[in-house]
Amino acid sequence: MRQSMNFGNKLTFSILLKACVGLMDLNKGKEVHAFVKMMGLESEVGNPLIDMYGKCGHLCYARKVFDRMVERDIVSWTSMICGYCNLGKMDIAFDQF
Repeated sequence: MRQSMNFGNKLTFSILLKACVGLMDLNKGKEVHAFVKMMGLESEVGNPLIDMYGKCGHLCYARKVFDRMVERDIVSWTSMICGYCNLGKMDIAFDQF
């Protein structure tokens, strides 16, 4: 993608982040996140980022993305709640959400 100067859009990055989850490759997910930030698309790819970080077990990063979101929707909230619940942190999920 970089060599052809065609960097993709929010759908492209959503699919890439889902692939990172499938591989459980947090480092590649972080690389995609850095590229998304560089392109100024973080607000448009916020939910897939939260999902990726949550499913990879790194809720601190998911929470940072969540906190920076201008608009949170039901998917944002559900991704955060599921992330905490999947790690057995039910008390945090209930307290914070």
